[in-house]
Formats: sequence, C-alpha cells, structure tokens
Amino acid sequence: MRLTDLTDLELAKTLEEAVKRLAKSGWTLPMYMTMELMVEIAQCTDDEIDEHFAEFYDNAQVFRRLKRDLLTSERLADWRQLLEQCFENYEGGKHLICIPALLSILEGGLVLADGATFVNADQRIEYFKQKISTYDPESLRRLMWKSMNTFFSLLYRKRDFAKERPPNLNRHWILHGRDLPSEWRRADALRLFNGLLTLNSLPLIQPAPRNARRRQPSASHS
Repeated sequence: MRLTDLTDLELAKTLEEAVKRLAKSGWTLPMYMTMELMVEIAQCTDDEIDEHFAEFYDNAQVFRRLKRDLLTSERLADWRQLLEQCFENYEGGKHLICIPALLSILEGGLVLADGATFVNADQRIEYFKQKISTYDPESLRRLMWKSMNTFFSLLYRKRDFAKERPPNLNRHWILHGRDLPSEWRRADALRLFNGLLTLNSLPLIQPAPRNARRRQPSASHS
C-alpha cells in the first residue's frame, strides 16, 4: 500500500505526521487503529496518548486479536513460550514481569529473526537506514520502519547510569538492572506489545538459519 493510494491526500500527509508524533511518544504505528483515530490521538499530550492506547487495547476483541497474531507469528516463533507467559501475566494483572521479557523478545524478533548485526549504536542506525531505504518514499511499510526507528532510538537512548532515571522506558537501564520497576506502568507493557505487533507486520526478507541466529552476539549498551 502507498500513502498516495489514500483517497484523501491531505489525510495521508496528516497520517504521516501523526505516526511520527506517536512514535516520539513511544508508540509504533498501531496496526489495528483507524487512520482517523491515530490522527486524533496524536494531537494529545504524551500521558493522554498512553491513556488512549490503554483504552484501545482494553477492548477485549482488539486484545484477543493482538494475542492471536503475536502467538502465531513466524517471526516470533522462537519466543512463543515466553510470549505466552507474558500474556498470562499481563492478563493476570502482573505487568511488571512482562517488561524485561518483552524487551528481550522485541530485540530478538527484530535482530536475530532477520539475521542482522545489531551490536552497537552505529550498526543499529545503519540497520534502520537500510530498512527504510528499501521501500518507496510513499509506501506504508517505509512509514512503519520509520516509526520503528524512532521508537528504538528512544528505547536505546544512551543515559549515564549515574544520572537521574530517564522519563521513558530505556532498554539499557531496564536490562542492566538500573531502573526501578515501581516506575513501570501498564501502558509500558502495552507499548511493547504494540511494538511487537508493528514488527510482526513487517516482512522477513532473508531470515537467518536457526543455528546462525543463536550464534549472534547480544546487543551492548551503546
């Protein structure tokens, strides 16, 4: 699909700006949300955006669809058992335990499943640059990759451990045990589920063999 395929070209332009705004607020392009709702939510503050997404995924039908699509994902197959436990805990009101696990799945589903090298910041930047450049400037998938790029840039932002904790989810602070779980909200678990859903909607171009994927080094905190 191309953004210019939309009957309302002005809406297409507005949608692109809305997706950029949502990504800066920590939400990748939401696959089940209408364009009109995305544009409307993007006008809100960060806290209000979180509230809107929480309300959106509180819809039982929407959440069941999210759960089904992630648990049947080819890209995320190696993490299916862990994902099942994430859903079980989230639905049981235990969102804190989900967040480190979902970060691990998100990184693995992005990098290992795609056979990519993703060890430092420069490699991460180049990875997204190549993905974005693969698609036509007006394609929806290019917009999805740009959304993922913004989201990961925020998630992986460098922050000295000696300084005050970052205001948003930070992969390095969480997985290196520097962050406080008491600061994590239910919306944070949902934003990671949502990120996985966007990732799952992007094609695997040349997935690496399973044994090759397992030999990939883990990402550093660059």
